[in-house]
Amino acid sequence: MLLAFSFTPFLLAFYILLTWAVCAAILIGLGALLLRPLVGNHRALEAFWCGLFLAALLLQCVHFFVAISWQVEALLGVLGLAGLVLQGKSYFVNRSSFPAALWSLLVIYAIALRCVGPCNHYDTGFYGAMAVRWFNTYPLVPGLANLMAQLGFNSSVFLCVAALNHGLWAGLAFHLFPGFLLSALACAAVPAFRRVWRGETRSPADLFLSVLGVPGIFWVTNSQIIGTNTDLPTTFVALMSFYFLIAATWSEGSPVAVTEPSETSGVPLLLALLLLPLALTFKISAVLFAFLGWLVALAALWHVRISPECRKRVVLVGVLLPALLLASWSLRGIFLSGYPLFPSSVLGLPGDWRVPPQWVDYQARNVRSWARIAWAPMSQTEGWHWVRTWVHAVLRNRVDFIFPALFSLAGIVALVRRGELRAAKWLWALLPAVAGVFFWFWRAPAIRFGEPVIWGTAGMLGAAALTAALPSLGRYARKGILTVFLLAGLWSSYPRTIWRAFYRPAFEQRELPKLEEVPVAPYRVNANLTILVPYKKNQCWDMPLPCSPYFFDSLRLRRDSDLRSGFANPQVSGDVGKSDAFHKRYWTGPEPEPDQ
Repeated sequence: MLLAFSFTPFLLAFYILLTWAVCAAILIGLGALLLRPLVGNHRALEAFWCGLFLAALLLQCVHFFVAISWQVEALLGVLGLAGLVLQGKSYFVNRSSFPAALWSLLVIYAIALRCVGPCNHYDTGFYGAMAVRWFNTYPLVPGLANLMAQLGFNSSVFLCVAALNHGLWAGLAFHLFPGFLLSALACAAVPAFRRVWRGETRSPADLFLSVLGVPGIFWVTNSQIIGTNTDLPTTFVALMSFYFLIAATWSEGSPVAVTEPSETSGVPLLLALLLLPLALTFKISAVLFAFLGWLVALAALWHVRISPECRKRVVLVGVLLPALLLASWSLRGIFLSGYPLFPSSVLGLPGDWRVPPQWVDYQARNVRSWARIAWAPMSQTEGWHWVRTWVHAVLRNRVDFIFPALFSLAGIVALVRRGELRAAKWLWALLPAVAGVFFWFWRAPAIRFGEPVIWGTAGMLGAAALTAALPSLGRYARKGILTVFLLAGLWSSYPRTIWRAFYRPAFEQRELPKLEEVPVAPYRVNANLTILVPYKKNQCWDMPLPCSPYFFDSLRLRRDSDLRSGFANPQVSGDVGKSDAFHKRYWTGPEPEPDQ
């Protein structure tokens, strides 16, 4: 049945687009506050990503003392406006770049139209929306992971969503953040693809972004960009950090004019030094490639063509600010769970709010088991028994296996046949990406956890293959290859289901849909604490606090009736991995009495 036509979804998408424009202006102003005195000349897109880092750092530090309220949002706005005023000039767009800007705007509007739809992201209902509600309501709560282990997953994404969750967007901010970062990635990728299409450049950085056109079409049309998704923002930030690292270390050929100022000022390397730690604070699975990539970027600073004074400033800022970010992020983890790297029990600190170590170890095993085979018992995912089932599932994945494997194979062939290509400095960026692939497979090989390194590796090897092939190809052959990229992205997006599964729900909306409301049952743990437990499902969505589908009867508030004081769980013992006797689940029947 055809839908009755309505302009409302288009107006809602335009509303999202305007909100993104305001947020982008604030982040650009924040970035300008740092980049203008540090390096002088820079582009708006570079200021945007620098501003994102500074906003995350500010939110982490402020949340120790106050809730993420509208006042914090206003503070970010004032700082961003001050940065734009002090910049003293607009970020002009050259007349020749207007077509690329229009194509970028068209792609961003398609993303905004997707974001009009309802939220079907499972983890948003499971714990993401709850984390945002806690952050909006209270300063950092000690031992929140005792209430529900997943609330200890320390992601800066939740802080960013909480900062947007005010005013006209109160209760609706889950429509904004992943699509916002995807739009920023599109603002870099679409112009780069157009430059390669027109034969204006063979910069490896532009070729890298051109290869990302394949997953980019999937992310725009099929990905779960509505919700408190932490995987996609991590992917987008990581890929941009790889892009800046490649752009800074490429010294062969003739770079296009628009990239000359940033290549001579050290801005790309500074952004790589900032964004790689930021990706880690978005998701802990980024730890290895973020650390190795940061070391590669730091080492590259001594080989790029910048003045000694600029190099010293970039090193100082590129070391101190990430150190401050990671220190505050680690301290947040200790407050939430008692461990800086939860769900790892490494470096746990004593405190009455600390999650019992055996429960932390169980959560780590559970995450690994789920990543290997979803819904399978842990006994089936130990050792190497899971590999056959995992491979069988992965081989059918178009966007995250088939095409990354083809791009990687083409790049390996190019590196074997072209010895001079192996000497390219920008290929050092492969080291953290490839190491990240092995680390991902070893620790938790769910595809969504590995997207940053899978496509980071495929993008760089694909750029190597194009670097070797394009000089000998004519205009039509070059455009034919890029057309194949677009068709591959469309095929990866399962075109027969795009309308039914992803765009039709958006066109059915007459207002921005809110999060689902679920029935909850109060469960009295003790005289001072009552938990709301979702009925028949394990998702609380955005229900009142405290809500949890999983908790122990030994759960206690650290101070009488004060949720702000945090949670303690002092009496858990035994092998929680083999028995549910210690652990409550969501109710499937009438509310039981506490002694049942």
